[in-house]
Amino acid sequence: MSKLLIKRFLQLTLLAVFTLAGSLALRGQDQDKGDGRDDIDRRLTHVLANAGFTGRIESTLLPRLGRQLNPAMAKVGQMLWFDTITGLHDDNTCGGCHAPAFGFGDGQSIAIGIQSNGIVGVFHKREGPHNQRRTPKALNIAFLPALMWNGRFNSISGDPFDNSQGFMFPLPEGTTRFPPHDPIIKHLAQAQGEMPPTELTEVAGYTGTKGTPFSLGPDFDQFDDGKGSPIP
Repeated sequence: MSKLLIKRFLQLTLLAVFTLAGSLALRGQDQDKGDGRDDIDRRLTHVLANAGFTGRIESTLLPRLGRQLNPAMAKVGQMLWFDTITGLHDDNTCGGCHAPAFGFGDGQSIAIGIQSNGIVGVFHKREGPHNQRRTPKALNIAFLPALMWNGRFNSISGDPFDNSQGFMFPLPEGTTRFPPHDPIIKHLAQAQGEMPPTELTEVAGYTGTKGTPFSLGPDFDQFDDGKGSPIP
């Protein structure tokens, strides 16, 4: 074998050795990263399990509700969610702030409610006056034992499906609005429809109540811009 061939053979051998060593080193790094990811997954699984998260909460709706859903009524609710007829001046709806594309939350950091341009869910195209807070997500709201950002509307039992201890509202309602074992309002999400505005941030921009029996007082009247008509 000539010296040239020997030299070439040694070069290829060294190249193969270095390539193999590099490959093994990279594989070791990937395994280390994999072990790290596995550890994070294990820790996260443990935390979620302790908090009761199974990923199957929606499958528990009917057993906890104790009855079948009424498809016709569910369809009415779906239509009302997007119908501005529920707005005081026909210029906003539930879906205006609680957009399905955002987990029934909002793409805006601070919500745009009334007097909007009617575009929902596309955060960079929705225009109008901002109110004073971010819209909370309404996804899976039926399973939440407390509602609103500060949880001030809540089920005293800790279970939104259990009205055996009544539902708690801020004063002056307290526990008197829906006492224990109310025969009609059996779920916290039902009671939500009766919840009065109790914080200024919730009525900023709402109009048509100032000077009427529905006024909540001067602190709230300051947000009435006078563009609305009195409530019938």
